[in-house]
Amino acid sequence: MIGIPRSLARKSRAMLVGGGFALLCGSAAFAIVSSNFTYSKTKTGFLSLHPAILAPTGTASTVNYGTNLSNGALSGNGCFMTGVTLPQGARMIDLKVSFQSGDQNDLHLVLHRHDLNQVDLVEMVAQTILNDADKHASAIIPIDQAASIVDNSKFLYAFAACMDGFDGTYFYGARIKYKYTTAGD
Repeated sequence: MIGIPRSLARKSRAMLVGGGFALLCGSAAFAIVSSNFTYSKTKTGFLSLHPAILAPTGTASTVNYGTNLSNGALSGNGCFMTGVTLPQGARMIDLKVSFQSGDQNDLHLVLHRHDLNQVDLVEMVAQTILNDADKHASAIIPIDQAASIVDNSKFLYAFAACMDGFDGTYFYGARIKYKYTTAGD
């Protein structure tokens, strides 16, 4: 057995599970897993941002808003924000947004990182979608590659969608595409 005392090895069963080593002792199971597991190929991940997870940024700036229960669409007047959590070391690629924009107003999107050691805010995406078609549409917005590597030890990340009223502008959701090579931390 690999580094297991003989008395324990006789009383338990050991098995290799998914690249890690699991030790079964009676009714207890222990996993021995490396914290720096690296994949042989770069993998692609997606983080979904449903309108239900967004919160108004403030009562004075966000009024008359609602979420449609049948399609999940968020509409209203103001900005709505949520935190973003991705694996350490991942590289964000793009932001895909699903929306409908009325003929009076447009949807404004922001993805930013906040430096915990300074009061520094970097906008990785700051995009107003100019679309007056009043039809469901989607857009893919590239993320600023100079700030795209996730460093959870130093930064906080957030996403916001802003609208100017009930004119047929709806936010249906977004997703962040990212690449990663490790199992994270």
